[in-house]
Amino acid sequence: WMRWHKLANVLFAGSVEGEIYMWKIPSGDCKIFPGNGEKTETAAVLAD
Repeated sequence: WMRWHKLANVLFAGSVEGEIYMWKIPSGDCKIFPGNGEKTETAAVLAD
């Protein structure tokens, strides 16, 4: 899955190992949030 945060220009994607990737666009900076070995299947981007 992938989710776009239109206000922050950030793209999130999940992996089959459970990691969540966050890319800042257009800089390309990437942060990887560790998984727990289980597939991540969905996400929601919510306002603080």
